[in-house]
Amino acid sequence: QQMSMIVLVAMVLAGCATPQQAPQVPGPADVAVTPAHPPGRVPPPGPYLPGFRAVHYHVALDVPESGQRVRGRAQVFVAAESAHPPGDTLRLDLNGMRALAVEVGRRGGPAAAAAFRQHDGRLLVALPAAFRAGDTIRVDVAYDGAPADGLIIRANVHGQHGAFGDNWPDRARFWFPSIDHPSHKASVAFEVRAPAGWQVVANGVRVDAAGRPLGGDIGADARPPQDGVWRWR
Repeated sequence: QQMSMIVLVAMVLAGCATPQQAPQVPGPADVAVTPAHPPGRVPPPGPYLPGFRAVHYHVALDVPESGQRVRGRAQVFVAAESAHPPGDTLRLDLNGMRALAVEVGRRGGPAAAAAFRQHDGRLLVALPAAFRAGDTIRVDVAYDGAPADGLIIRANVHGQHGAFGDNWPDRARFWFPSIDHPSHKASVAFEVRAPAGWQVVANGVRVDAAGRPLGGDIGADARPPQDGVWRWR
């Protein structure tokens, strides 16, 4: 018996509550925006995002039984490598997906609604508070859309609907917000709500809702979750 499958490969980049809606920040003329680097091409020399460093991603994704439109909730953990005053801009890559709401806080602490806008393949987030060098910033993003690349959703060779994630070298931006550059290596955890009868396979260890490993054997990895959410870390 054939089974639809989602394969998520976190080669370089690496569920959260839905953030509250925040007002949009001013237009592109008010903040200098570096044009998005074309994916798949050699990046220009020098730091990709000075002052910030990717640490970890937690990506929660709802995958449809048909069609290509997904809903996502991502937690992006970023280390501040320099001081950032309130209103400073954190630039994430998000290409072709629609950001619905953004919250920002410190790792392990509460988050507050943050102003944001999208421009030229970027998600520009206005930091609502000051951050010191060494702080870990948590950005919660609710988003949706049909990925143009990175997460390939289509019929497989058997004619069954499925999905395959391939971020290398900088294509994660097409399906979740990220600092999408090979120099920003980070860990990742996935939570995927998939249709009944599908199987989700990813890097790492499969865990239950409490974060406990399921045993690590083939049988445990393939067993459908009771709540419909496949979790890997």
